[in-house]
Amino acid sequence: MSCDLIITKRSQGVPMSTQWSPTPYYYPIQIAQYGLQHYSRMLGALHNAGCYVFLDSSPRLHVLSFDWFPVENASFTILVRVIETNMLVLLNYVPTHDPRCVWNDSISFAGLEQISFSYSLGELRNQWYSVTRDALVDTARALSSMNMIKKKDANVILHPGAHFLLIQPAVHQKCFIVAHGLLLGDVKLVSLGFRGLVAVRQRIEQSENAHRKSFLTAADWLVSNQEENGGWSVPVERSIADRRLVLPAGWYSAMAQVCWDRKFGSFRYC
Repeated sequence: MSCDLIITKRSQGVPMSTQWSPTPYYYPIQIAQYGLQHYSRMLGALHNAGCYVFLDSSPRLHVLSFDWFPVENASFTILVRVIETNMLVLLNYVPTHDPRCVWNDSISFAGLEQISFSYSLGELRNQWYSVTRDALVDTARALSSMNMIKKKDANVILHPGAHFLLIQPAVHQKCFIVAHGLLLGDVKLVSLGFRGLVAVRQRIEQSENAHRKSFLTAADWLVSNQEENGGWSVPVERSIADRRLVLPAGWYSAMAQVCWDRKFGSFRYC
């Protein structure tokens, strides 16, 4: 775009050119370039738009809780640092359905300083959601998803930071010395980021656990998903003894054989 442009006439709101005349005039090509330049910048700004909150880096505070209202193309990202290797792990939570639940977004190689994963949130409606994520668990699960061998030994186990008391007898004295310490832990949180059109309530909490909220969430799910017969069927097929016995989807586990009958107000076998 030529530098021989000036902005005049607020009623029009577009630049005027002085490229070939000292008197400003409207030059259609330059107006088109002006408009397309700002359109391109707008798209770039929308693509890279985001708001980030820096978090407490204490390894003890690995649980995040917040309320958000996704409107359009909304997602959030938790940035975690693995203390031992200093590697950054991006945990992207995206509104999509994917049977893998978590997958690696980036190519992995030795000496990698940053790696990205995505978690499937499923389809999101325009409503308030209460979110609680244990970044320690999500990081371990994400790193474990890179192991193709389906063995427990292949799972990545990460440990939280914790306070401890060290009690030991004092030398030549009939008393004990109590020392306070902090176990470092394996990860620390760096930031929480939001992308897209989204509303977030101001209070974002970091904590060591979310036991009460997790219990209530599980209870709400059981109430919402209880079937008419009072039980909770398993939605996948199960095979036993090299498929000599196959249970089709809809079977009940042993612990779900006895359930509460809403109609009669008593326990019975499902």
